[in-house]
Amino acid sequence: MSDDAIFCVGCGYDLRSLPVEGPCPECGRAIAQSLGGRRLAAADSHWLARLATGQAMVDRGLHLALISFGVMPLLGIGFGVLSFYGSSIAATVGLIFPVLLVVLVIGAGLVWFGAMLVTAPDPSESPEEPPHSARRLARWGLAASIVCSVLAFLVTTLSVLPFALMSVARIVLQLLAVVSVTVGITALLDCLAARGSRIPDHDLARRTRRIARILRWALPIFLIALVIAFSPLQLVVRSLAIRTVSLIQGMFALAGVAVGCVVLFTLARFSTLMPHYSRAFRAARDEARQRYAGN
Repeated sequence: MSDDAIFCVGCGYDLRSLPVEGPCPECGRAIAQSLGGRRLAAADSHWLARLATGQAMVDRGLHLALISFGVMPLLGIGFGVLSFYGSSIAATVGLIFPVLLVVLVIGAGLVWFGAMLVTAPDPSESPEEPPHSARRLARWGLAASIVCSVLAFLVTTLSVLPFALMSVARIVLQLLAVVSVTVGITALLDCLAARGSRIPDHDLARRTRRIARILRWALPIFLIALVIAFSPLQLVVRSLAIRTVSLIQGMFALAGVAVGCVVLFTLARFSTLMPHYSRAFRAARDEARQRYAGN
């Protein structure tokens, strides 16, 4: 590939030898946009360096989350089956869940710090944006998921509330965390796709948007199934037989495993895209630095 190759920011078409004042023959976008501020490498070099650093943190945090998500479905099966048969080992298996929650919170923290950098506004763009923009949803959604997860963990471990009230509070906080993390992750993917639409490998943005569409429905189903599977329903809902509630929890655990496989596979696919984003952000940063150094 030639060093002076210029690609359309709309479709990735090679624009070399085409008149600057004309449109892209593939998608119709003005060629001037690909030569100007819309092209990622034409942005501020300090902002691009921030994107590269944030992407690396998101990558590391995502791997920790994948570890938790990979173990949780297996733990859900064991917990549901053992609870159904009334095994005393079920309580021991359930104790592993807080450990996975801590790992998940650490991973989410890295993702959030990275998201704060990745979603930093482009200095060349207008500072005005709607309150529900993807950038703000990513930041506040991930932050809220961490806060709710930490509060749920503290409510469970400190035992400062009566058991029934503690159980209800934990379930509510976990459900709030489910909503927050779904909003935050999918909004972060939308932000990354917006960055990806400004680099030559335009297929990267399309693949990221496809992953976001899958996670919008699969992630909340998976997490809600886990919340119900690990909730002490038999101690909160005393009007139902213990075995009936255990069976319900086992069914949700199995459902969580089924959808969890989809979530795990989708997140694994996303993790394979992260090196592409890393190379793209670093290449754009280096190109911007060379351009400013030559001025």
